[in-house]
Amino acid sequence: MNLSEDVHFDEIFDKAKSDARLVKLTTPETPSQVIACMKFWWSRQYNRPLKDPLLSTYTIYDLLYEYHLYKDSDNPTAAANEIINDSKTEVDALVKEMDEEFMNKEFGESWNMNENDFK
Repeated sequence: MNLSEDVHFDEIFDKAKSDARLVKLTTPETPSQVIACMKFWWSRQYNRPLKDPLLSTYTIYDLLYEYHLYKDSDNPTAAANEIINDSKTEVDALVKEMDEEFMNKEFGESWNMNENDFK
């Protein structure tokens, strides 16, 4: 649904604005507010969108751990780069696994040919 088709735009606008204010609280009061704040921190910290697939691979523990690790680090940039590199490796492995599952589902096990099959 795009915005021009949305008949409840005012309600959605007000809800989004209210939710964004809650995320910016300096002292979250509920577990869901803590999670929202941690996701917002992560997004700003690494300059990535909130809908980034990498963020969806994080557990609550991962977010909190990373936040405190970065916050308490003597060299925050190095800590952030290490975390990003570790995360990229994990995501690359996950994407490869998902690609293989898709190809196996769509084409069966026979799709997996090696380069010698083309000589």
